[in-house]
Amino acid sequence: MIEAAGFRRVSFTPMTGGVRGASFGLAIVIAAISHLFRLARAGFVFAREGVFALVDTRPLPLPAKTAVAFARLFERPSGKRRCKPARPRR
Repeated sequence: MIEAAGFRRVSFTPMTGGVRGASFGLAIVIAAISHLFRLARAGFVFAREGVFALVDTRPLPLPAKTAVAFARLFERPSGKRRCKPARPRR
């Protein structure tokens, strides 16, 4: 049926090793513990500054809603520390 529609069979060559597969070896480097800590720190800074208060959680699944609610526990209290809006430079 596929050949009748005008398509032909192609061969698949897995990209493992060699020059072609060099980028796939980076998954081990990206998953290193230091990178995970760096991402966790960035997420903590976002949570502390209140970035997750801007997220609309209605369309999110339950695990994502729980993660946003947990991240919002680390927000700074909005009182005297509130940042001023940026002024345009002259």
